[in-house]
Amino acid sequence: EVFPKIFRDLIPQMPDGLVDENQAGDLGRRGYSRLRDDDELRQELRDARVTYQSEQCLAVAEHWMHASNRFRGAGYSVESPHNSVHMACGFPMTSLRYAAFHPIFF
Repeated sequence: EVFPKIFRDLIPQMPDGLVDENQAGDLGRRGYSRLRDDDELRQELRDARVTYQSEQCLAVAEHWMHASNRFRGAGYSVESPHNSVHMACGFPMTSLRYAAFHPIFF
């Protein structure tokens, strides 16, 4: 399992009262309607090369380069695989404003 079944079963849709739908913009309108299934999520992670990015960021010799995304030409920072996971998960993980409402954070 990429996204644990227990979370899919416990939180199949956004819990009532989690957000004020009138103030939550896209999250209030879309909720969890676009959560990817395991096959889609697995493929997105592969396509983004998250494993490679993780290995490369750990191979950076200078910690300050590894810990920052300001030095992209010098290798991968820890932010690279982190950001790729957000993109692979889809909405709401792709939204800075709403990412914390994705059930994977629960």
